[in-house]
Amino acid sequence: VYRGKHDLLLECLEAFGAKFYITGENGGLHILLHAKHRMTEQELLERAAQKDVRIYGISDNCIEPVNELAGTVLLGFGAMREEEIRTGIQKLKEAWL
Repeated sequence: VYRGKHDLLLECLEAFGAKFYITGENGGLHILLHAKHRMTEQELLERAAQKDVRIYGISDNCIEPVNELAGTVLLGFGAMREEEIRTGIQKLKEAWL
């Protein structure tokens, strides 16, 4: 079940390749997106929230600030249905691309 959600999320994120690096795809129930452009974590979070999509800033998971992670967000997928993944990624395309 989780492998299917994982693969679907990666497939949906293919359109983000020009503007984001994708990491963390080889473990866990989340993916990390790193903005290639100068969009900050806060901007990514705010734009997602405007589209009613809940994502997480990586800074919430760091003890100390890490500059090379600026503009990085975490997308969890474990508790989501496949249709929710598709809808959420479509909304993030509208917000960020």
